[in-house]
Amino acid sequence: MDITIISRPDIFPGEELAIRLLLDNGADYIHIRKPDLKSGSVAALLDKIPEKYYDRLILNGNFELLADYNLGGAHLNRRNPAPPAGFKGTVGYSCHSLEELMSRRDEMDYCLLSPIYDSISKSGYASAFSHHILADAAAKGIIDSKVIALGGITPQRVTAVKSYNFGGFAVLGYIWDSPTLDVIKDKIELLRKYADR
Repeated sequence: MDITIISRPDIFPGEELAIRLLLDNGADYIHIRKPDLKSGSVAALLDKIPEKYYDRLILNGNFELLADYNLGGAHLNRRNPAPPAGFKGTVGYSCHSLEELMSRRDEMDYCLLSPIYDSISKSGYASAFSHHILADAAAKGIIDSKVIALGGITPQRVTAVKSYNFGGFAVLGYIWDSPTLDVIKDKIELLRKYADR
């Protein structure tokens, strides 16, 4: 299963080190999601990350940077509904219902579906899907390898996520509530261990 880490919305000291550590120790992709920051701030972060990681970085907004950096993809949502003209990388979309997923999945390389469990990073953002709904969607092929689970993912929930046929999962709160790089490293290694079982 692929593991995607979604960045914190702010830029913090040493973030480029955390991104490199995550990619070196089990994460497949990092979504650079900074909805309230101008492109210059995001570019300053990208400039600190070696180019060898760029194909594993996905921009969630600030799409004007895609012309200057050879990044892996663009992630769309209601705020940013279309990639820049001529963009040839991977394109994904954030979905919050099975209906939205079914309407978007065929035109996208992948879709995030959330919240699968109660969010760790967003207080009050409760799960939108019961076990029965997810199991039924998996049986009908609505959830498959193109669909990435997001929301409340912890190592203990990875086995359940696999059982619903998701192609991977995305994590935000579980990783970034960690105080140090050592703890972040331990957490991504544990997620990788569960994902590879």
